[in-house]
Amino acid sequence: MKLNRISFIALGALLFTACSSDDDFNTAADVTVDMKLADYSIRESGNIFQLPIEVKGTANGPIVVYVETTPYSSNPAEADVNYSVTSNRIIIPEGVTTGYVEIQPIDNVDENDSRYFDVTIARAEGAQIGAKKTTLVEIKDNDQDPYEKMTGKWIFNCSSIFNNGDSGPMELIISTPDPDNDSEAEYYGHELYAYGLKGYSFLYVPLNFEYDEATDEIKISIQVGSLCTSSIINFGFNGVVAGASVYAPGQMEFGQDIPLVVTRNGATVTNLAPVDPEAWFLLMVMEYPSMNASMGYFDGWTDMSFSR
Repeated sequence: MKLNRISFIALGALLFTACSSDDDFNTAADVTVDMKLADYSIRESGNIFQLPIEVKGTANGPIVVYVETTPYSSNPAEADVNYSVTSNRIIIPEGVTTGYVEIQPIDNVDENDSRYFDVTIARAEGAQIGAKKTTLVEIKDNDQDPYEKMTGKWIFNCSSIFNNGDSGPMELIISTPDPDNDSEAEYYGHELYAYGLKGYSFLYVPLNFEYDEATDEIKISIQVGSLCTSSIINFGFNGVVAGASVYAPGQMEFGQDIPLVVTRNGATVTNLAPVDPEAWFLLMVMEYPSMNASMGYFDGWTDMSFSR
């Protein structure tokens, strides 16, 4: 497994500082702004993404671009229903040749064909609008795929095995590796990640996923003995990882996956629970790379289930 699972988008080109007057904008001639891409596809369960706005010419001041989104096709995507836009006003500083419209697809449980919408440059201050002012965005449905259908918000119901530990319910977000990322693509279709253990977005439960198309059976298990943090986190010492283990009744069996019972309501997975109801899941956060457990903390749970 990889250590870094979540892609955090760099926002260096987005400077949300206000321009006080028209004199602050670019005044150089022959500067235009265009949408760099004619079209773009994103999975409904995908991460936040950025559409590039390209500056052509040499500007002597910042450019402000205003964009608008409109539904497209007979199966249109609606703003704040199928996607949300961080800001319709994008400031591109002097010397920067690309600005970005930041968009988050909104996942749902409906089965449907791809939905579409246009992102169009409606107005620009400090530049002319070029000929390529629109990007067509496709939001691909994920609910017809048994693997993708696992993604979204879940509730982790559990009881702590420590008197001072955290019991459920905990809200978790199940996501997939990014199939468009070379370092993650090999895991796509085989692993899932339930983020939000103990309320921390960087702690996740790794899950094994198998689907038998012939029998329409889904097999899922909690992947134990694996790294469980999405990045190097500073807990007061340099670098930590989370390891996982399972307690069988009466003894600890490190590295043994916990198989889950999959409950389905039609095509929707509604519940996951250990095959062995007495199975324990132990979370260990340790110093990395020394794996010194005395530097970290422990927590663990039994009476576990994941529910929609």
